[in-house]
Amino acid sequence: MMPRWVVLGGTFDPVHLGHLHIARRAVAILQADRAVLAVGGAHPHREPTVLDRDERVTLVRAAIADDPLLFEAGQLGVEDPSLVNVVRSLATRNDLHVIFGADSAARADRWRGLGELRELATLWAVPRRGSSLRGLTIPTLRIDPLAVSATEVRVRCAAGDDVDPMIPAAIADRVSWAYAPRTAVLS
Repeated sequence: MMPRWVVLGGTFDPVHLGHLHIARRAVAILQADRAVLAVGGAHPHREPTVLDRDERVTLVRAAIADDPLLFEAGQLGVEDPSLVNVVRSLATRNDLHVIFGADSAARADRWRGLGELRELATLWAVPRRGSSLRGLTIPTLRIDPLAVSATEVRVRCAAGDDVDPMIPAAIADRVSWAYAPRTAVLS
């Protein structure tokens, strides 16, 4: 029997406790062996990322360093960040379950590679604050989301507000600095 793995794709700009909660709960519910976080490039349906992919990969790896269930795709030898390529690379030796937020799942019929993803893995949508689960073509995995989003983390950092309750402690200083407003230095 092949190992069962959960794959959670996203920009992780930045990774936050909600991402890790979804990954861990999906592992428990699906009785999986591990979860893989696939840090992608800029999402074509969203605003550009604040940090480049290498910086976001570094944050994800630091955030999950002490969790034996969570891996970043590059740690498994998968360097191509696109979700389809991560799934393609892992599917030959694993029973894969790919997790999408309800907002992304609502646009599933517009995804390039959806057919291939469906052939290689079982797809699941998870609830996301502000997104409806009605009318989705992907089955729902019932996981209560935490009240946090990457957008909220970025906005709070830009305002100088505390984001520590929203992000893993291992990356708190880096996130607060990386997403703080940039000011010009005058000489």
